[in-house]
Amino acid sequence: MGRLIRVFPVDVNASDSDLQGWVGDLYVTSIGYEERAVFAAKEYASKSGRRLGIAFKDRRVLSFNENLNWCKDNDFEVIDYDEGVFAEIFGKLLDEIISAKQDVKQVVRLVVDVSSMSRPMIAQTIYSIWTNRGPNGIDIRFVYSLAAFSPPPEETPVTISSPVIPELAGWSDRPDLPASAIVGLGYERDQALATIDTLEPAKTWLFYPEGKDKRYEDALLGNNQTIFELVSEGEATKYLLEDPFDCFCRLESLVFGATQDTRPIIIPFGPKLFTLISILAALSHYPKITVWRVSGEQFGPPVDRAPEGHIFSLAATFMHGNL
Repeated sequence: MGRLIRVFPVDVNASDSDLQGWVGDLYVTSIGYEERAVFAAKEYASKSGRRLGIAFKDRRVLSFNENLNWCKDNDFEVIDYDEGVFAEIFGKLLDEIISAKQDVKQVVRLVVDVSSMSRPMIAQTIYSIWTNRGPNGIDIRFVYSLAAFSPPPEETPVTISSPVIPELAGWSDRPDLPASAIVGLGYERDQALATIDTLEPAKTWLFYPEGKDKRYEDALLGNNQTIFELVSEGEATKYLLEDPFDCFCRLESLVFGATQDTRPIIIPFGPKLFTLISILAALSHYPKITVWRVSGEQFGPPVDRAPEGHIFSLAATFMHGNL
């Protein structure tokens, strides 16, 4: 017996929203300096029995204190995020919830808000759920609050370039196969191109979002002009942020095909929603897929991203099954 992931679409913006009536066992969000960090929580967290706020330990500026105080005022358990011990702490909390549900043979239900999480935090959270899914499985609603447009950051040096977490470093029984790269583009200037130059993949595919604000798409296309010139039209896929299920289906299909003759590496620049989709796709083909993290954010000034107003969601079920 192995682990299975099933992914489903969810419409959270409709009047009969799936999440409006969703009663969860646990709501998980990050607490950081972006105003949008708790935007979705204000809409959906009250229906969850327990609530967890994962607070970043550094850069406690801008909207951090306001977000922290709101979480404390609304019965969130608050823990500081330490990448070295978070998986253990979060795993124990999951075990408590799973044990309570196991007695009545019910499926655990979670809501996980990835809007302002770091990429390692997203990866550790999802991987912990995947490995602690309990005997009856876990149903999850992932939510993402779209940020209002802000100008692209100034160029910052890349200081981290490695697997997003060690468990997603990838492993292949065909180490002789060449590497391939599936790159989710953001509007950072030439960071994706620099990463491709470093990894030197035999094949490259691009995924880039169609922004609700045309200024975002214009900045993305302008700051990635060179990398677009390196691929053919069929190797660049535009996805809709409001349809993450379609994006997952496209990415998962590409990943499956790429494993036939390459060792795929997913590099999720751009919206955190694409990082979520990348990790779900990688776990669907575990352990063959590498998810890569490239960052220099700690050297750039923090930007307080306000919520644009739209919330997008993706549903998943983690369960036992034959892989």
